[in-house]
Amino acid sequence: LQTLYVRIIEAKELCRPLLQDLARQDMSHSNPYVKVALLPDKKNTKQTTVKKKTQDPIWNETFGFEIPFNEAESRILEISIKDFDKYSRHCVIGCMIFPLNEINLIKGCHMWKPLMPGNKVTNQICCGFLKRFKV
Repeated sequence: LQTLYVRIIEAKELCRPLLQDLARQDMSHSNPYVKVALLPDKKNTKQTTVKKKTQDPIWNETFGFEIPFNEAESRILEISIKDFDKYSRHCVIGCMIFPLNEINLIKGCHMWKPLMPGNKVTNQICCGFLKRFKV
């Protein structure tokens, strides 16, 4: 088995959480964290720490996934940013999927990717940008 390393560096311009009181909307902030999964295995997920009250969080955290090299190219990396809320369900701010067969796994990569709203990965609406390193 080899180890696939994924480093979550930062996100920029994340959507603000919606408030019932629209007059206070400009004062709202997220408490974002990132969940990383190597699909189709949704049980083996990794999670960053929660960053409080920010739309531009910096994590700089690295995660390793044990996987045979010949199997890695058939996998998809799913990264989702969620808003931590201790009183209710954590809502998804944005997500991205990245097929590992689109990159050189030996060399790795360092990039910004736009986030799509919730679990709907389309090319229409951007909810901020996630920077990740060394896939």
